Amino acid sequence: MVHLTSKFPDGCLFVHAHPSKIDPAGMIAFFERLAKSEKEQQRIELLSTHPMSTARAERLKAELNALPKFLPEPFAFEWEAVQASLKAAPPPAKS
Repeated sequence: MVHLTSKFPDGCLFVHAHPSKIDPAGMIAFFERLAKSEKEQQRIELLSTHPMSTARAERLKAELNALPKFLPEPFAFEWEAVQASLKAAPPPAKS
């Protein structure tokens, strides 16, 4: 089964993360952790709306290996200011 809707966003992240020097290893690790959960739940791809996480992690690893190597740069956010702004923000409206 082809899940174009899920393959496209994964690849888009790499297209934007690489030039921005954001390390995509976290996304790969996320799918690897999710894959362990899927095995425990005995999930079947045929009945799923998304590809299996193992396949997504492997595809992302292949894409990463095809890209030029780079050194990721740390985010330049002031995390305390970001957290403070989130605490000060009003809660989202309930629909």
